[in-house]
Amino acid sequence: MQNPTPPGAADQPSPAALSGEEAFAHAQFLEAHGRREEATELYRRCVTEDTDPRRIAQARAALASFAQRPFRVCQTCGRFATVSEFRSFGSDKPTICPRCFSEQTLRKAPKNFVVALILLALGSIFLARTPMARFFGPTTMIANLLLTFVMFYAMIPPHELAHAGMAWLLGGKVFEIRLGAGKPLWERTWRGAKISLRCYPTGGHCAGAFPTRDHIRLRNLLVTAAGPALSALLLAICLPFYNPWRSYWALDPVKALLVANGGILFFNLLPFRLSRDMRVLETDGLKILKLLFGKYPAEQLHLQYFITEGFYALQAEDFPRTIEVCRAGASLYPNNPHLENLLAVASLETGELATATAIFRRELEALEQPETPTIGAPGSAWDDDKRRNTERHFLRAILQNNLALALMLDDALPAAERASFLELAEAAYCSAPWYYAIESTWGAALVETGRPALGLNYLETALPAHESNRERAGTLAYIAWAQQQLGRPEAAATLQQARALSPEHPLVHHVERILERPLPPAP
Repeated sequence: MQNPTPPGAADQPSPAALSGEEAFAHAQFLEAHGRREEATELYRRCVTEDTDPRRIAQARAALASFAQRPFRVCQTCGRFATVSEFRSFGSDKPTICPRCFSEQTLRKAPKNFVVALILLALGSIFLARTPMARFFGPTTMIANLLLTFVMFYAMIPPHELAHAGMAWLLGGKVFEIRLGAGKPLWERTWRGAKISLRCYPTGGHCAGAFPTRDHIRLRNLLVTAAGPALSALLLAICLPFYNPWRSYWALDPVKALLVANGGILFFNLLPFRLSRDMRVLETDGLKILKLLFGKYPAEQLHLQYFITEGFYALQAEDFPRTIEVCRAGASLYPNNPHLENLLAVASLETGELATATAIFRRELEALEQPETPTIGAPGSAWDDDKRRNTERHFLRAILQNNLALALMLDDALPAAERASFLELAEAAYCSAPWYYAIESTWGAALVETGRPALGLNYLETALPAHESNRERAGTLAYIAWAQQQLGRPEAAATLQQARALSPEHPLVHHVERILERPLPPAP
């Protein structure tokens, strides 16, 4: 039985005459009155023709709801994703994507600091008006608490350097030491490790691994315990000099150091995961427990060295080193998708597009097999099924994204085979839209296929999240192409900026070749 015509339906314009916001609003009207088939057609048109990312995400969500497929829509940014859980990235709000959760966490740090200072000032003013003010000075109390805050952040570098120093002492390699989170304010390379000071002083991170398997679990345990051990040592040294009454009448750096190190020690020994800079990190306490109870097999810890070494060599644009490390790792741990993906990306960067395409295709096919390992050595049950499923879902999106890039760059492929890059980029974006590299590729694919206005929206959203000049260069090149298609005068300056950041980037070369040809008129 057909649904009756809803009130006011006769006044609605023909769906064929609608576009953009009107088409989406009409689709919502039809959905509200139970006319799902007609609403479905309009929502599909929104996905393929609209220029507003948020409306497109809502249209995708409606279509997924009609088909009873799992999905999530971020309540903050409106991104649609087919991943079933966001909570695995550390958020207690299932409808917040990892990027928004990470940004919110970082924004809360300075706000919490300011709120603490305001409460402290108000409390001190109140105490100054009471008889207790005769026993201590409110100004001194404020100064000591400020000193504790400063001491807490000042102890982050020694904590991370303790991890790094122990790794170097035991024959490991340190790749990065992050002090804080967010955008880098200062970067240097020391002893092969990239050291960076970040804009938000919320903890730190030391990335290291061991190239050999000898006693690898014990060595990792010692490296992980080095940070908390330093905090405990400082506590033991300062404790004999602690005077509980001194802080009431004078500055007390000993008490500030005790409180700061006690807080760092307590926080790091709590066993939990946290999200920072869109990374899922584990506290020292959780790592220590896993190492003690054998949750990290020696094979996985050794494999992690090759993955980490390959990743940082790729970041440093040392592509021959990336290929060398990944092949060495693959000889010991064959068919690991992370190693194969890094190898393929390095091949793509060096112009071996056919090799890269073949590897990406092979790994995507292998990933469809349930027994294919994604983290660690084959057969290692290092974590719960939920985490493994989330990691597999994200890895599939990364491989789809990279295959889409390889197909976009390979002009030698037949047109029919090359055209599949749009479908791959769309699948990757719907799986993990919060990841800036995937969002950038999706925007580039839209520019390639004649939707410059929409593609420009995604590219401009992804650009601020890039950390390296090389990443920014590829995105800027496609922004320039989109601007040129839209007739904007700043296109030439944007392309020149991309060239200045990374003149050898394959995406920059690709756009330069395209722009040498006459462009069709903008749709």
